[in-house]
Amino acid sequence: MAEPRADRRGSRDASPAGTGGPASLAILLAILATAAVYFGWAGSFESRWSTPEPSGHHLPLYGRSLLEGHPWVKEAPPEMSRLPDPYDPEQYRSYFYVDLSYFRGFFYSYYGVVPALTLFAPWTAATGAYLTEGFAAALYLSLAFAVSILLLRAAWLRHLPRAPGWAFAIATVVLGFGDLSLLLLMLPPHPRVVQASAWFWLTVALSASWAALHSSRRSVAWLAVASLACGLMVGSRSSHLGACALLLPVAWVVSRGQPSRGVGPVPAGRVARAFAPLIAIGLALAWFNQVRFGSPFEFGVRYWQDGASRPGLRFFSLEPLPGNVLGHLFRWPPIEAEFPFLSWSDESLGALVLLPFSWLALLVPIGLRVQRASDRTPLAAFALALALVPPPILLVISLLPVHYVRHEVDFVLPLAWLAALGLLSAAHAWRDRPAALRALAAIATILALVSVTTTVLHAMGDWNHPEIPWLEGLFSAPVRAWQALRGPPAAPP
Repeated sequence: MAEPRADRRGSRDASPAGTGGPASLAILLAILATAAVYFGWAGSFESRWSTPEPSGHHLPLYGRSLLEGHPWVKEAPPEMSRLPDPYDPEQYRSYFYVDLSYFRGFFYSYYGVVPALTLFAPWTAATGAYLTEGFAAALYLSLAFAVSILLLRAAWLRHLPRAPGWAFAIATVVLGFGDLSLLLLMLPPHPRVVQASAWFWLTVALSASWAALHSSRRSVAWLAVASLACGLMVGSRSSHLGACALLLPVAWVVSRGQPSRGVGPVPAGRVARAFAPLIAIGLALAWFNQVRFGSPFEFGVRYWQDGASRPGLRFFSLEPLPGNVLGHLFRWPPIEAEFPFLSWSDESLGALVLLPFSWLALLVPIGLRVQRASDRTPLAAFALALALVPPPILLVISLLPVHYVRHEVDFVLPLAWLAALGLLSAAHAWRDRPAALRALAAIATILALVSVTTTVLHAMGDWNHPEIPWLEGLFSAPVRAWQALRGPPAAPP
């Protein structure tokens, strides 16, 4: 079989229009502007970025507690220790602090400790004030968005340079507003903070993995950085532990080397030592759990108090697994006739139905097939690393007795990034096939519009933005026009 033409392969010598110069600068400025929108959106939930006293739910207080040297968030009322059953909501209802875990006289956070340790505590130590949870979520999400887009741009320029600029523009819009990320800026913010933190550290891990695959001298060092970022990701959200499998294909390529690029193999011992940061953080988390709850594997979920009775509730069970997987991927939520149309519910929605841009992840192999041999290995390893992230996260959240759309964000975000890579892959490979490229542009635009509309409307499900009424009018106008064409409803017989 003949090799693909050289000008079709992803390579450094290819320089199509639209990937450099003023157009590239304009795209980067658009990225920064879009990130600023995140801050503006979140600003409507928080009147200030920092406060003189802890505000919100518990994360600012958690940061202060860590600075004071104790692992609990606050002391529980003494009366709770005298209750016959401090986990019976009828007994603790007058004393408990909602959404925290009670254990032996103290309230603990069952959320990941990394945001409190790396953001809230340093902010308080440096300023004497307390960062608000809404701003923290927006900060993490904006940084993650910027990192993920810059990483996608690196993949575009390095391996898929013949993809037109419109493909990158569509991918940018979806990664900003079409992957459920806006849900992480909704109230209450404290659970969203740990999710946004996990996504940010995942983007850092992917970026470091990319550098490890494309570096000739510092591949092991970059792999260690990816390992550290994975540890901080798990420390933010323990459900992401399985996502650390992304390091495996990267480590495999680093250990074998890439002779075609002049990169020799690396001794297995050096590669293994790159996993030390992840292992160290895992041991630290186990120790932290032991100190708090007397078990290295207990994060506090068993002692969680929310004011509801949960007799016999099992947090991780195979029984709900099939139904939850189907719900997270294919559930169709109720649709209403009034704005914002998607009936607000914290239940799952079908990520592959209402976020159809995700299906473009299937196009990644098209881009791999047209790479030259020296480029195919690092791109394939990176794509495989990314593909290993969503399934274990989906598995963990599907083992839970609840199925929240908020939990879906954890696997939808990396899946959307993989879909963006798929779009660029197909656009790169089909650059010399105008009909196929036009069809791809039309299909990608439609899928992106549906995904963006779903994300924006679902984020407005609990609508509280009267300061921007034009947005409601923008989405309601087509529905009102359709109702006008249909005329008044027929009178009942």
